[in-house]
Amino acid sequence: TRDEERFGHLRGYVTLLHQAVRRLAEAEETRYEGRVFRAMSLDSAQLDRYRPHPSGDRKLDLISWDGFTSATKSPEKAMGNLGVYATAAGKETVLFLIRPDPSGGARVYPADLSRAEDCIAAYGPAEQEVLYKIGQQFRILRRRELVRKEVAREVGVELDADEGGGPVYVVDLEAVDAFYDFAADLFRDDGDLR
Repeated sequence: TRDEERFGHLRGYVTLLHQAVRRLAEAEETRYEGRVFRAMSLDSAQLDRYRPHPSGDRKLDLISWDGFTSATKSPEKAMGNLGVYATAAGKETVLFLIRPDPSGGARVYPADLSRAEDCIAAYGPAEQEVLYKIGQQFRILRRRELVRKEVAREVGVELDADEGGGPVYVVDLEAVDAFYDFAADLFRDDGDLR
């Protein structure tokens, strides 16, 4: 594939980094169990994908970003990142609010890179960064259009009186491991692995 040609030489490094992130996320002292934030700008076609599927089939509400998924545990950093992305011409400003699986069954958490002594990323401490392993799945719960002040209120940040800003699309996600959901689906209606 094209990516293999461009990035194949990094395979060993990516494998080691993936294992390190997975181990940090599994260890109680280096995982983060709270809500995290990911800001970005998307064009309208991309944004349209981030809403619950109208059929109600929860498997169709699953997404996964390429590579590692970086986020911040700091609501202040998230609001600052929204300001950066708000300037992208022709794009919508989006904030993903990511929570762990509320059932606790999947135990899907990001690695907390915010402590300098544990940091494996250049900006971990400054950005209050957390990192999900490669291929982490997220379930889309809902999407809303809010103004920046409403977003700040929701995440618990006070804005200056002159900080208004335009619309922000807020997409609520939960980190999940849907492997068994898909495995069970293979055998529905007398299906098999052939």
